[in-house]
Amino acid sequence: MNNSNTHNFKYYPFMLSTVVAIQMMCFFLSKRQIDLFGLTVNGSGILFPIDVYLFEIIGYCYGYEYSRQAVWTNIAIHILFFVLSITIRALPYAPQMHTNLINAYDVIFKFSHWMIIGSVLGEVVGDFFSAIVVPRSKLHFHGKYSSLIIFLVHIIASFLVISISYLIINLPEGYSLIEICRLIMGTMVIKIIIAVIMLPIARIVIYQIKCAEGLDIFDSHNQSYSLFKFNTDYSKLKFVKYRGQYDIKKNFNAK
Repeated sequence: MNNSNTHNFKYYPFMLSTVVAIQMMCFFLSKRQIDLFGLTVNGSGILFPIDVYLFEIIGYCYGYEYSRQAVWTNIAIHILFFVLSITIRALPYAPQMHTNLINAYDVIFKFSHWMIIGSVLGEVVGDFFSAIVVPRSKLHFHGKYSSLIIFLVHIIASFLVISISYLIINLPEGYSLIEICRLIMGTMVIKIIIAVIMLPIARIVIYQIKCAEGLDIFDSHNQSYSLFKFNTDYSKLKFVKYRGQYDIKKNFNAK
């Protein structure tokens, strides 16, 4: 077993870049409500399952230290986008700019402060929950029950993100609790359907990542699951040579 402090991974930068790209698309769709199979959902709610699954895949394949990095990257993207939106909103439009373009920019970039607070808090709670539970469960069960763990964590993390963000964003805008609950439940039904469809794909992605990296990565038993650590401690990760099978218990205790 190799406890190297650093490692050059092939797919981690790609996974992190995909998280950022999807998150940016979710910002643009956050105000769009869609009627899907008789259920009202936010446009961003259709993309969120992919984003949340990526956090769980990162946690499962690379351990908590890298998953925590992904959470902080997501927080930074939130802050960057909202600073950008506030800046654009503060700048005056040119007199010759067409009204349709002005309306389009207003729809995309004019977010309220509640939108900022709700989105950040919802994402932090849901992503942090996923970042902790997935690698910790993998360590506890020695890599077994991966599909069940990832699916259950995915549903709970999604519910946390949706509930917190929808309540904070919509209550100040005059939505009743009943209307918000309907929006939450409609989005969750769609999320569960998408999650079930995507679960086999997530398993294939995990398998391919492990084969490509040639490693299966576990947290140490003394891992600190704090979000507010100043330094990333890669020595808390255990690298096990991956042979394309789930014979983890034997390899995990190897020297």
